[in-house]
Amino acid sequence: MPFDVTYDEDKNRLYYKVDGYISNEEVEEIMEAMDDFLKEHDEKFTAIIDMKDFKVSEDVEEAVKSIQQVIRSGKLIADAFIVTQSSVGKMQFEKIEKDTEAKTKRRIFSNKEEAENWLNSV
Repeated sequence: MPFDVTYDEDKNRLYYKVDGYISNEEVEEIMEAMDDFLKEHDEKFTAIIDMKDFKVSEDVEEAVKSIQQVIRSGKLIADAFIVTQSSVGKMQFEKIEKDTEAKTKRRIFSNKEEAENWLNSV
């Protein structure tokens, strides 16, 4: 499975990791998982979205939809994106940022530890 979605109740944090290429069918699975998560969690939360191993493909538009779904929910306090320092990684982040109008605190990081520390301080 090229994606993993988990939730840490103690931290009230969603972890969403994309690893490799994602097909349109897998995007549907992710969106269903996100729908279920959002229905089950009424409270606001933070999120770490790890895209450092995400491979750009023709389906990038579809993969981005699943991330935007969480961002647009209105339940997200802050999110930390983990991307590669390459221009491709930054372009992935900028695509999500451009296409999603949200009033969420957002930062970009190159590793999980820095992302966790920042979200813990929010």
